[in-house]
Amino acid sequence: SFCGTIHSVLYVDARKQLVFNTFSKQNKKRSEILLENVQAFTFELFDQIKVIWQSEWLQKKEYLPEMILLHIKIDQAIYDLVLFVTDQENPITYTAQP
Repeated sequence: SFCGTIHSVLYVDARKQLVFNTFSKQNKKRSEILLENVQAFTFELFDQIKVIWQSEWLQKKEYLPEMILLHIKIDQAIYDLVLFVTDQENPITYTAQP
């Protein structure tokens, strides 16, 4: 169900958990709790053409951002996490462990 193109949502729920929901083509949902005690998160997008981090991305751009920088606030500390964005021509593949 979760092979191929998927859609995902990242949010902080009422219990202050950072949750990652993934939806398959058949609309099956998989939820994963990534972190707890999360007050908030923000993100920036890396424009590889301008070589800058941006807080907004225009939908009319002909390319995706190369990376996403996630700022996560847990208690009073802020942690940064960089995620790489791929497209269909350069997918991320995972192997299944038995």
